[in-house]
Amino acid sequence: MSTHPSKKQLTIKLVTDLNADKKLQETKNLMFLQGNNLTQYYSKLDNHEYKNKSDTEIAEELISKEDFVIGKYVKINKSFLKNGKKIKNDIEEEKRKRDSIILEDEKLKDDIHYVLNYYEFISLGIREGAFEENLFKNLHYSSFMKLWKFSQPLIIQIRTLSNKDTIYQEIEWLATKWKREPIKINSQTIEKK
Repeated sequence: MSTHPSKKQLTIKLVTDLNADKKLQETKNLMFLQGNNLTQYYSKLDNHEYKNKSDTEIAEELISKEDFVIGKYVKINKSFLKNGKKIKNDIEEEKRKRDSIILEDEKLKDDIHYVLNYYEFISLGIREGAFEENLFKNLHYSSFMKLWKFSQPLIIQIRTLSNKDTIYQEIEWLATKWKREPIKINSQTIEKK
């Protein structure tokens, strides 16, 4: 008698883990919410305006915001009126904001890759026969195909930027296969009483 779990048991465990993974579910929902704009959303995470600003540019921009106050007879640069320590603290706060935004953007990008990597693993497991395809398909067909629909343009962009055509190839393989062989309606009929 084999002590190894069956493909069916492994697939049920996989689906249970997938459904219980809060990070995966929240990020997948974010991806679905972005829908056809997912690629643009991802690109904005990569090109946030703060990422291109040096510490010096942040300081200059903050000081220039101070601009000039115009009195009845004189123009005075407000930053001259401020304490030098206060200006330094304001600049440091802006740098912290920039770093926080960059960190959050990178986390969101990592979360998107987490979802895609998870589904790449599942797709490979199905291709290699480690998971039972029909069981997984019956439980996650709609979600998987929706994920593919919205992430396909992003995947193409990632492949282009990295010059690697194999990135997320297993997701593409499974989505193409399932598109040719969509889920079937249960053939059992329900009797009316």
